[in-house]
Amino acid sequence: MNRRFGLLAKMLLYILVPSVAGLLVLSGLTYRMSQDALYHQIQADSRLVLQVQSVGIHAVIEGLDDALQLEAQNNRLGNYLELYAAEGQESLTSPMAATADTALTEFIGISDNISYSGLIAPDGTVVAHHLRGASGPSKTVGTDFTTRAYFKEALEGKVSIKGVISLTTGLPSVVIARPVVRNNKTIGVITLGVNNINLANNTINRIKVGEQGFAAIFDMDGTVVMHPDSKILGRNDAGLAHVQEMLKSKEGRITYTTPAGAEKIIYFAHLPQEGWIIALELDHKEIYAPVEQMFANSALTAIICILLIG
Repeated sequence: MNRRFGLLAKMLLYILVPSVAGLLVLSGLTYRMSQDALYHQIQADSRLVLQVQSVGIHAVIEGLDDALQLEAQNNRLGNYLELYAAEGQESLTSPMAATADTALTEFIGISDNISYSGLIAPDGTVVAHHLRGASGPSKTVGTDFTTRAYFKEALEGKVSIKGVISLTTGLPSVVIARPVVRNNKTIGVITLGVNNINLANNTINRIKVGEQGFAAIFDMDGTVVMHPDSKILGRNDAGLAHVQEMLKSKEGRITYTTPAGAEKIIYFAHLPQEGWIIALELDHKEIYAPVEQMFANSALTAIICILLIG
């Protein structure tokens, strides 16, 4: 009898125990291989998502800029700028001012992505400005915009794209500005304000990666240009280490840990024409949950085998 139990113990020691140990090693290797495969798959998919979104957003901005270029040739606006040059502030209440406002109203109507449009004289005075849905000119008419960077650049003959907090709406907006030229002379600046929320809802906000993944866009100053949470639009996050790294590197992958201890993964890319960084943030625990669960199941199976052997 003792001999039989001794033989059984040897079988357990030399056959079953190595088998269980092998199962644990195999589980570890499988876990590592699965983790690596998932890492490369996530990386490839994330880069593809960023590329597709970058192309789509750039196409929208480029289309709006093309429309603005055509509107800059609108005679009603050019004539009004020349009237302002001749008569100054008195022209702001002239019939031609109403005609210019009508022209801007019609222009805004061509796209839901346009929130407002304005016309600025060379001295920086906003001579016409219309907000989508308004019945007449906005309160911005008569305001001095000489300090606005996009006005300065457009007055120099450049196309300018800047993220701002709109004076009219109080909301974050992307402004595209172009010079209005007549006879090879810049006689003013025309602008349009992009509806950031509408643009985000039609592009990056449609990206769903698990329950916690999302996409966002920052300008090169670290200001949030687009985000699923509209409450943080316009917030400057340049003080955050991971945002600083994105602004510095412009493209790549980084990880960071939230104050609550959650580990996040960010893939990001540069939109050079717009001067933006588009970022795709993933939750590490959520993304790797299937692999972690597989490893846990394998380890549990091995432990059960050991207990049964014991």
